[in-house]
Amino acid sequence: MKEIVNERRFDLRRMVLALACIIVLGTSAPWFCSNCGGEEHRFEMTEEQALSLGEKMYRKAVLPSGEPMKAAIPGDNQAPGTTFACISCHMKSGLGSKETGSRALSINGAKLFQPQYLHFPDLLTSERAEMVPLRHQTPPLRDAYTEATLGVAIREGINPNGRHLNPVMPRYRLSDGDLKILANYLKNLSSSFSPGVTDKTMAFATVITDDVSPEDREAFLEVLERSIQDHNSLGGKQGKMGRMLKMQVMALSFRTWSLAHWTLKGPPDTWKDQLQEYYGKDPVFAILGGLSYSSWEPIHQFCESRQVPCILPITELPVVSSTDYYTVYFSKGYNQEGEAAARYLKSMPESGNPRDIVQIVGPGPEAKALARGFEETWSGMAKKPVETITLKGQTPLDGEILAGLVQRGKNCDLLLWTGPESYGALDALAAAPDKPAAVLMSSSLLGGRLWDLPSKAREFTLVTWPWREPVQKAVSPPMGGPPQIVNKEFRKNDRRIASRTNTMIETMTSVFSMMERNFYRDYLLDSIDQGEDQYITDYEQLTFLPGKRYLSEGCYIMQLSNNPNSPLVPKSEWIQY
Repeated sequence: MKEIVNERRFDLRRMVLALACIIVLGTSAPWFCSNCGGEEHRFEMTEEQALSLGEKMYRKAVLPSGEPMKAAIPGDNQAPGTTFACISCHMKSGLGSKETGSRALSINGAKLFQPQYLHFPDLLTSERAEMVPLRHQTPPLRDAYTEATLGVAIREGINPNGRHLNPVMPRYRLSDGDLKILANYLKNLSSSFSPGVTDKTMAFATVITDDVSPEDREAFLEVLERSIQDHNSLGGKQGKMGRMLKMQVMALSFRTWSLAHWTLKGPPDTWKDQLQEYYGKDPVFAILGGLSYSSWEPIHQFCESRQVPCILPITELPVVSSTDYYTVYFSKGYNQEGEAAARYLKSMPESGNPRDIVQIVGPGPEAKALARGFEETWSGMAKKPVETITLKGQTPLDGEILAGLVQRGKNCDLLLWTGPESYGALDALAAAPDKPAAVLMSSSLLGGRLWDLPSKAREFTLVTWPWREPVQKAVSPPMGGPPQIVNKEFRKNDRRIASRTNTMIETMTSVFSMMERNFYRDYLLDSIDQGEDQYITDYEQLTFLPGKRYLSEGCYIMQLSNNPNSPLVPKSEWIQY
């Protein structure tokens, strides 16, 4: 450190940049900082600090100095490296993207620093020598990278065998010190299996909270456990097929799955400690599904802090975040229904005197999520302010109370975020001479009692409907083939426990067929991000995109009719957020 302070040419600006690059601790190794006035300076930092700086370079294209990396595409002018962050093509895991026509190769530690072969690329060098007959042994497509040849590839776009990389690969302007930090990060990126994986087994868990009914718990676990058993029954090599090299290589990817039941008891503020105790005893690769009537937030935060993927839990109270990464949800739940209500009211024809919006919010977290989704969307539309009335306690909303709250008559749209306990108030409202122009309610909050909505109230009451339209539809499979007729049951089991669990299993089965032997948590999520959209589900569509964590993007506005053959009538198209 004294060498830095005493250097005569080191002005204040360069000192600030240098200090931004390092923290001096006891156990450290020599590294270098660049962009300090065009020079490099030696500093001490821990391996953890070096990995953190390398991660910023890989994910954000930011140098250790805090300045943007500089890069250029051959034939183009130089541009900030933030335009070409490594993660945008090679994904968070480093295993690369698989988009048609523009596949980015793997640059993680387990791939870069060993030779690359055209056939059976996942075989280790020792496995290749043992399993592949001599007559089929072929030279590698490229030799293993070293730190020196990696530098040439990053700066000049030339691989260890002298071949030019794809022209779309940027050429980065990196100093030797910065290159060393980035190379160190790549050596450690997806270089060893994530926790919960051994040579023979893979451990999963699922989470169920103690507010779940025995019927829903059974419906969920029956499907999930059966799928685990079906997978494990595929293990082992059978007959002549098992002697084929291709089958032997595939068998190397097979792992027997185990499923732990993590039951969370008591109030949600105790769940974090329970989860940490479960995980401490038996770490798992990922959490498959899950089921709770309460907010998923404590489980979500645990997964974020431990970087444990949680795939498609069944919850209507997810955490709504644009930055969190490790939990993939079916939808935004109640929040999404509130948002759909706002978009629907916005689409109504304007008049000279816009109607008032009155929002009545019940006492539970479900109603609060509906109101939050509505308010956040409505406020961004520069519309007339919303009057929100929050009900306190457990007193049901009767006709007299409702009449006192809503005195605007036909010049009012009423958002009634309450459950079926308000049906009596709706019945009374139906008899009022100046009832609201429309009442909107949540079909999810009404649950199985949706169909008990008073007959007279159906004339002016609409409901948010986050599911597939309940009619027979011909759906073309995304991979081709004849159309399939889809007619999802919508009266029984309104929570759709078994069907959504099946969708989660189908998603995971497809993803693991892509992963081969790359058992890294980030690659699991990268693979989900690159999955095929699903159309034959409880939802109109599940869409997979990089970083997308709420797969269903829309909601209908429906009206209940008194026709038993057509009880739900769409009042909107599929409203997407």
